[in-house]
Amino acid sequence: MALNNTHHEKESIVTPNMQAIDHAHIFVKNRGSSESWYRENLGLSRVKEFEFWASNGGPLTIANEGNSIHLALFESEINQRTVIAFSTSGNEYIKWFSHLISKGLPVVHTDH
Repeated sequence: MALNNTHHEKESIVTPNMQAIDHAHIFVKNRGSSESWYRENLGLSRVKEFEFWASNGGPLTIANEGNSIHLALFESEINQRTVIAFSTSGNEYIKWFSHLISKGLPVVHTDH
């Protein structure tokens, strides 16, 4: 006698309680000049307690003043496009956009 079992039990999924994105990996050709660019244009600075990671091909971790945004800069000869969308107010975005334009940086509005 064959049993026709069409009922599938729902699999229990266990997920972590995520609080934020810890960091994003950014691949750059020159970590020193990239660190300067992020400091001058986004206000991100080197995280001193993670400096030891930067040796032997590890990441150079930079963060904002509030320590809520972390980027891990890796050196790579291969061009790898990375897109990060930061959250800010409309007024702050317009002010920052104007600042970058005044510095002669190529800036393009993009709806991603």
